[in-house]
Amino acid sequence: MPAAGDAPRYSWLMGDDRRHQEAGAQSEDTPLAVRCPCCESELELDRRTGAILSSRRRQAAKKDFDALLRDVENSRERAERRFDQERAAVADRDRLLDERFRKALEAAESDDDADSRPVRPFDLD
Repeated sequence: MPAAGDAPRYSWLMGDDRRHQEAGAQSEDTPLAVRCPCCESELELDRRTGAILSSRRRQAAKKDFDALLRDVENSRERAERRFDQERAAVADRDRLLDERFRKALEAAESDDDADSRPVRPFDLD
């Protein structure tokens, strides 16, 4: 238990940073600049409340014109390959459907009972 007048052990969590001020740290009025480890944005925090005062997103590295042109050409080639694959799949599907239809038509023509009437369920009683 801290003695009377002593700061609690974790006083820096509660905004009491007297020790840092004595060591030459900035005052409470100046915002604290922090870099986010996830998105690498620059954040300015209020030292007392911990509220975010402002944020600036990190600028992505800009690509040169040749790199952008290569990206466009690569995406065009990928789209053409995908289109050709789908066209081949549709043609193959059409071929399979035609083949199945011809087999079903031949089976229907070669059926021996083609001249007879179909059996009605009422006739079976």
